[in-house]
Amino acid sequence: MNFNNATEVLKKNIVDQARYYLEEANEFFPFGAVVDKNDELRPICIYFGEEFPSATDVLRSLEKRIKDGLENYEYQYA
Repeated sequence: MNFNNATEVLKKNIVDQARYYLEEANEFFPFGAVVDKNDELRPICIYFGEEFPSATDVLRSLEKRIKDGLENYEYQYA
């Protein structure tokens, strides 16, 4: 998958998932999306086992997971 295609696929997934959280679940939780090394789209999130974790902790952990995945070539795009 090339960069332009990956960008569009990721953008659509993120908007669709955010819309679902806000319209159907009536809440929002930080999340991301990646294109993995096999060109598969994968939504990702962080779960701490708590109902209301700190948004700062969730965002920091999500950012670390994405950076680690890119550095380890697990993800091509995020």
